[in-house]
Amino acid sequence: MANKQLAEKFARLVKASQWSSYTLGKMLHCDPKTVSNWCNAERSIPDEILTWLETVVTTIKKLPPPDFRTLRTASGKPSRD
Repeated sequence: MANKQLAEKFARLVKASQWSSYTLGKMLHCDPKTVSNWCNAERSIPDEILTWLETVVTTIKKLPPPDFRTLRTASGKPSRD
């Protein structure tokens, strides 16, 4: 049985990343069910994956994407796309 506290932390990080279990599984070359099992403490989470995801989420928070709604075209008018 995996550590429940680490699994809860991992689940919060997955949620913060806004990636689905499918997407994260594809990125990590594992079955999406494995990601779900990590979130539910049914399997132990490799330390490298937990550290990587924590780093990614921290970076996303520090460097969020631009807000498309506020971008302006070269003419200075709001984008309507």
